[in-house]
Amino acid sequence: MAGCKKTDDPNNNGDNNGNGGGNNSGNEEPTSISSNEVNNNGYTIVEVEYEDESKMYFRILTPTTAEVVNCEQFYGADHISEGYIYRNDVIVPESFTYLEHEYEIIAIGEKAFYRCSGLASVSLPNTVIESEQQSFSGCSEMENIYLNTNLQKIGDAAFSDCSSVSRIVLPNRISDVGNNAFSNCSHLESIVLPNQLTMISDGLFYCCSSLSSISIPNSVQSIGQCSFERTSITSVIIPNETTVIKSGAFCECDRLETITFGSNLERIEGRAFSSCSSLLSVELPDNVLYVGDYCFSVCTSLRTVRLSANMTAINKGAFVSCSSLSEFDTDDNITTIEEKAFYHCESLAALTIGKNMNSIAIDAFEGCVNLEVIYYNAINCENIGHTSMKSCFSDCPISNLVFGESVVSIPSYLFTNCNGIFDVYFPNSLVSIGDYAFNNCHRIRELHMPNSVVSIGNQAFCNCQGIREMHLSNSLFHIGNSAFLNCYGFEGVLDIPSSVNEICTKAFGGCENITHVSINSSLSICDEAFSGCSGLTTLYYNSPHSTTDTPILQGCSAIMEVIIGESVEVIPDNAFKECSGSIVFENAANIREIGLNSFTS
Repeated sequence: MAGCKKTDDPNNNGDNNGNGGGNNSGNEEPTSISSNEVNNNGYTIVEVEYEDESKMYFRILTPTTAEVVNCEQFYGADHISEGYIYRNDVIVPESFTYLEHEYEIIAIGEKAFYRCSGLASVSLPNTVIESEQQSFSGCSEMENIYLNTNLQKIGDAAFSDCSSVSRIVLPNRISDVGNNAFSNCSHLESIVLPNQLTMISDGLFYCCSSLSSISIPNSVQSIGQCSFERTSITSVIIPNETTVIKSGAFCECDRLETITFGSNLERIEGRAFSSCSSLLSVELPDNVLYVGDYCFSVCTSLRTVRLSANMTAINKGAFVSCSSLSEFDTDDNITTIEEKAFYHCESLAALTIGKNMNSIAIDAFEGCVNLEVIYYNAINCENIGHTSMKSCFSDCPISNLVFGESVVSIPSYLFTNCNGIFDVYFPNSLVSIGDYAFNNCHRIRELHMPNSVVSIGNQAFCNCQGIREMHLSNSLFHIGNSAFLNCYGFEGVLDIPSSVNEICTKAFGGCENITHVSINSSLSICDEAFSGCSGLTTLYYNSPHSTTDTPILQGCSAIMEVIIGESVEVIPDNAFKECSGSIVFENAANIREIGLNSFTS
C-alpha cells in the first residue's frame, strides 16, 4: 500500500505485517478509492485514500503532472503531531486520477516524507525526475531507498539524517545532487555515484561515519565544502577533471591514509584535509596554485610532503601540529611562509629554505622543539616577523646552520635567540647581515666572514658571549649600533679592516676581553664605540682622517698605550680625551691637524 494514516499513537507502526498502523507494501501499486482537495497558496492539494485506508497527498503542478507532498499541506501543521505521517513500506504510484483527470507523479515535494520516523522503505516510480529539498530528511528508520532510473535531481538535504540507510545507488541520469543531500546518514556504508556528476555538493556526505570507501566519478570538477567531513574513508582518488577541493572537504576523516591527486587540480581550500590523523603522505601535482589556511593541520601521522612547483606560499596554519613531519623542503618557488604554518610540528628536525623565500611569519615555526638543522638558501629574504626578543626560529634548538652559495643577505631578526647555534660559516656570496640577525645566540664560537660582506646591522651579534674567534671581512664598510655589544668571550686582538667607513654607537661595547684594537682607515667612530672594553690595553690608531664626536676610548679604563700610526694626518676633536695611557707617535711629522681637546686629561 501507499500513503499515510492517522493513528491514535503516532509511535505505533502496526504489526509485523505492516497492518494496522502503516502501509502494507506489495509489488503492485496501490489502488485509490476516494479523493478530496483543498486550496493551498494557489495550488490544489489532493488527498487520495487507498483500499487499506492509508492516504497520500499530492500537489497538482500542471494539467497533467503532480508531486507528492506532506499531509501538512492538506490539513495544516497541527496534524503532523497527531500521527498523519507516512509509515512502513511506501510505494509511490506513477499517477493518480482525480475528477476523471490522470496526473503523472514527477516529483517528491519539499519535506514530503520529512521526519517520517516510521518509514521503513520507499520505492519511486520511473515518472519521478526530482526529489526535492528535505523530501526524506529525518526518516531515521528507513533502511532501503529504491530510486528510479529516470531520476535527474536530488535537492538539498533530501535524505539527510536517514540514519538507518546502508547502501544507495544513484541512477546515471542524475546530474544535480544538492547540498547535504546525504549528511548524517550514519549507517551509510556504500554509495554509487552517477557517471555524469560534475560536482560533489557541499556537505554531501557530512558525518556519514560508516562510509569507508568512495569512487568519485571522472566527470567531477569540484568537491564541495565539508562534503566528506567525518566519514571513515581510508583512501581517495581525486579525478583528473577536478580543479578545486573546497574548504573542509575531507576534514576529520581520521581513517584516511592515502590521497591521489588528479593532474589538473589547481586549488585546495582551507582545512580541506585538517585532522586526517592517519594520512601518511601528500604529493601535490604541479598544477596546484593554492593551498588554503590550515589545509593539512593536525594530520598527526603525516611524514612526507611534496609541494607543487607552482605554489608561491605556505598559508596560515597549513601544517599546524603535524607532529610526525620530520623534514620539509620549501622549494625555490615558495616566497612566503605565513603565520603558524608549522606551529608545533614537534618532530620537524630538518628544514630547507628555498632561494626565493621573501617572508617568514613570526610564529611560523613556533613549538618546533626538535628543529636542529636548517639549510638556508634564500638569496635576499626581506621580511622576518619579529618582536623585540623573538623571531620565527626563536623556539627552535638549531645547532646546524648551512647557508647556500647564492645567499646575498641575511635578513634582520632571522636567528634572534637561537641559542643552539655553535658555528656559523657564511657563503662567499654574502653581502649584508641584518639587524639582530644573530642577537642573543650565546653559543656561537667562531665567526668567519667572507670578504664579500660590506655591512653588519644593528645588534647583529649582540650578546653572543660565546664568540672566541672572529675574522671580519676585508670589504666591510659599516658596523652597526651595538653590533658586537657584550661579546665578552672574544679575546685578544681586534683588527678593524681598512675598508670600514663607520663604527656605530657601542659597536664593540662591553667586549671586556679585547686587549688590542687596530684601526687602519679613515672612518667615523660614533659614541661609546668601545665603551666597557675594560680589558683593552693597546690601541693602534693609523687612520688618516677619522671623525668622532666623543672620546674613542671612552670607558676603556685599562688603556695603557695609544700608538699613533704614520698614516695619521688629522686627529679629531676629543679623540683621546681623558686617555690615561701613554701616547706614542710613529711619525709625528705627518700630522697636520690636531683637534680640540684631543689629548686633554
